[in-house]
Amino acid sequence: MQSSSNLSERSYLLRNKVTPMTSSRRKSMHSGKVDENLTSARDANIEDVGPHVHEIPVEDFLARFLPPIRPAYDLGAICAHLQRTGKLTETRGWAAFPIKPKARKRVHEDVCYEDVKLIIDAIVAAAREADDQREAWPVSFKPTDPPKASIVQDTARPDCAISLRVRGNDLWWDDIAVTGEFKKDDSSTSDTNSNTKQIIWDMNQTMRNDPSRRFTFGYTIENTDMRIWRCDRADLVVSEIIDFIDDYMQVIRFFLAILFADVEQLGWDPTMQRIGDTDKFIITVNTGEGEELRFRTINLLSRSSADALRGRSTRVWKSEQVDENDQVLDPGPFALKDTWIDADRAREGEIIAALRDLGEPGSKDRSVIENALLSVHCHGDVSINGQQDLTLRDDAEKYNTDHTLFEVEREKRSAERQHERTFEKRVRKSTPVGSTRTPKEEVPQYHRKAHYRIVYGEVGTPLHSVDSLQNVYVGLGNVVRGLEVMHSNGWVHRDIKYAKKFDQDDIHEIRTANVLFTPVEIALESYCFTVRDGKKRKRLIQSDVDSFDDWDRAQASGSASDIKRAEAEIQVTRRIRVILQYNPLHDLESVFWISVYFLICRKVVQVGGRDCLPRSRAKEEDQKKLAATMLADPAQKYIRLKGSAQLEDDFQSLHIALSEVSDSVLEVLDALCKAYGTAEEDLNAADWFKIAKDVYGCAREEYYSAASFLKALGDVKVVRYDAPKKVVDAAKNDSSAGGSNKRARIV
Repeated sequence: MQSSSNLSERSYLLRNKVTPMTSSRRKSMHSGKVDENLTSARDANIEDVGPHVHEIPVEDFLARFLPPIRPAYDLGAICAHLQRTGKLTETRGWAAFPIKPKARKRVHEDVCYEDVKLIIDAIVAAAREADDQREAWPVSFKPTDPPKASIVQDTARPDCAISLRVRGNDLWWDDIAVTGEFKKDDSSTSDTNSNTKQIIWDMNQTMRNDPSRRFTFGYTIENTDMRIWRCDRADLVVSEIIDFIDDYMQVIRFFLAILFADVEQLGWDPTMQRIGDTDKFIITVNTGEGEELRFRTINLLSRSSADALRGRSTRVWKSEQVDENDQVLDPGPFALKDTWIDADRAREGEIIAALRDLGEPGSKDRSVIENALLSVHCHGDVSINGQQDLTLRDDAEKYNTDHTLFEVEREKRSAERQHERTFEKRVRKSTPVGSTRTPKEEVPQYHRKAHYRIVYGEVGTPLHSVDSLQNVYVGLGNVVRGLEVMHSNGWVHRDIKYAKKFDQDDIHEIRTANVLFTPVEIALESYCFTVRDGKKRKRLIQSDVDSFDDWDRAQASGSASDIKRAEAEIQVTRRIRVILQYNPLHDLESVFWISVYFLICRKVVQVGGRDCLPRSRAKEEDQKKLAATMLADPAQKYIRLKGSAQLEDDFQSLHIALSEVSDSVLEVLDALCKAYGTAEEDLNAADWFKIAKDVYGCAREEYYSAASFLKALGDVKVVRYDAPKKVVDAAKNDSSAGGSNKRARIV
């Protein structure tokens, strides 16, 4: 019989839908959808947002989220000025809108809302009467061309853009502070759906194109229904409806707050200053010890997860250290990482310091870890005006209880619905007793995030830029060695920024992992290798929760007979589900998927120093299809993880030079599956570290064996399928295989 305290804890977990495992909610903006057409990209963006966002009362929104109005501007005086100049009437509101836009039949919405510009100009003129020293930010209506982008260009054009500047005749996403979208019909029609997609996409464009954006604003108008939007790296919120014509005081307050705000108040990071119109920055790193170090970026190495509206938005630059006059102090080069991490997590620099202490000084374990980890030059949380830079969410319970929900509608195409049905059908049979899958929440709960920077003393090669398969498999073997030491000392990797002791609990709802390499069980939130022996599968049902509630009530009453009866009832109900826990096999599986990635998602361009002849078109197309879908779809990965036959069939489409390498990868898969099966025969008694030992040996041997074969072959050079000619030529001319001093690092 389980202890009373254990039962009470599990009862709490059940009732409150809390799981000690961080869910790895798949983010569509990290998948191939973002590279498709604008409509598909917007749909992917909405999918990430979820079905609802929090709807905040207007007064609460204006007070909590908007920049404060400057003291020189008195709302009453500005309103009186607008009335004197005929821009505003007491009875009908804005003079520019004598009738509602919806009532203007046969008039295009572009014409209906062009007078919004007149209203903004009138508000600016009234404000200038009070303070003529302060310039308002420029406003662009219906730009002829899509705004230009320094990172990701698309064809979207906001209806209105308030920006820091206009470069010549060009509007840039990097300069846009606030966007607006307009529709003639009111918010009860499908126009709301279209407007919502557009404004969320606009905000996404401003956030993903400019690394220095911490948050952004937007506004929508449907007929006279106006809403204000705000998004940071953890939260997307929208105001309740403001009547654009009747609630003119709120409209004036909004535009005054935005048009005359400081750059920092509009979401730009003062510790990351762009150098002219280039894509280079001067970035300040606060070491947390009162010291601030300045770095100048040289080039962007990686922008992992930066496409998603919310999440880590991790970017890494090759950089050099400079002084206050921007003169070089230390050319490095350094790798500077800027990211948003869950605020209550241990910082990456602290974790690396703890890992470097594993093993005795001079021991083999210490040597392996030191070779496996990058050296930390400096690190610390970002500070803005003396305050830690955090996303605004600081009371999730208040959001969930005090505010209503705004429905983010998304029209699903029939093919998309069919894909979802197929996915559910494929994974339904794989949801075992140990599943931690819970019903979808109304609003995905992103934990509060802290802005964090870490600078490494070495600059590696980003995964997407590696072209030598020999180096890849040497590196994977080295990584397995490092993981073995970490695991033997009680650590699991998970992604180094979230490495943790194996016995630590973790209750964050959303984890924005790299979906390509996420372990299948983490993606599906369930153990996939539990034994099925013909017995009826035991699932958690409502009677379990009722039984535990009865036990709690009995505990509260203090009656021994009630407690005994409740405990007996618990014993005859179906057993409680096992909580999914990240374990060492998951780390090894992530490394395995990286090994598959370089076989499936890369095109062979050179073997043994010789250019490859054209392959069979059919095999080329088969491999492209796999590359586009397999690793991003947990259902497809599940099918391959459960048995090597399917993956062996997939490998038939690979270049013939990769046959020995693919055999090695299949051996690792067999060892991994065997270990999963052994561990999950009895989850409560599983010794994960002991069971993983056979996988360490197999994986090291097979990855090093693959590297030896590739070396004997003269190496195989690979590139992405969409690689431009200059990248292909560079890969062919790269002679780094076997001669590089760079080691594969755990990052």
